[in-house]
Amino acid sequence: LFIKSGAACHQARSLWRIECFKIKWYSGFVGWSSLVRLRHVTSGLYLAVVGDENGPKVTCISKKNASAIAVTFEMKMSK
Repeated sequence: LFIKSGAACHQARSLWRIECFKIKWYSGFVGWSSLVRLRHVTSGLYLAVVGDENGPKVTCISKKNASAIAVTFEMKMSK
């Protein structure tokens, strides 16, 4: 991923890095229907959807606890 960050990057609370699972090498690196995961820049935690007895919840989890199913999101086009 090509990111240029400055000093503010270490203090930002809402900065997320998009990490691609597969890069396509034609017509751009990322497209709709690409599988990605979102990593919080300052904490290093991954955005995840985890389920329990109360239903699914969106939360942040560490890399060692991050299963591919929980942290994978598909990019969808919407209005």
